[in-house]
Amino acid sequence: ILLYVAPCVQVVDVIRFKTIDGFPVALTSASFVSSMLWAQYAWLVGSMDYLLPNVLGVIFNGCQLGIIIYISVKFAEKPAAEETDCVTLSKKQAQLRAEQNYGTGGTGEA
Repeated sequence: ILLYVAPCVQVVDVIRFKTIDGFPVALTSASFVSSMLWAQYAWLVGSMDYLLPNVLGVIFNGCQLGIIIYISVKFAEKPAAEETDCVTLSKKQAQLRAEQNYGTGGTGEA
């Protein structure tokens, strides 16, 4: 049960700073799926010893995933208007190519 509660401390930081940087998203997702599968198995065989902790895992990990999704969608960085302009993108691409060719004598080879 402590395995499911431990990331809740980091959830507070996710909510406070509005970013999921450093949060174990893959671990939380894998734990959610694992808890769901074990809870289903425990329910099918009628084992309360396995059912209770895994239902708690589904609840805690589900809440964490919900918060992660909410923060990711609501506070996602949106590109600036100038970065979406085709002319600006073409100028930036041309500038990057010029910088790459500058170090190679204009041949484009390393």
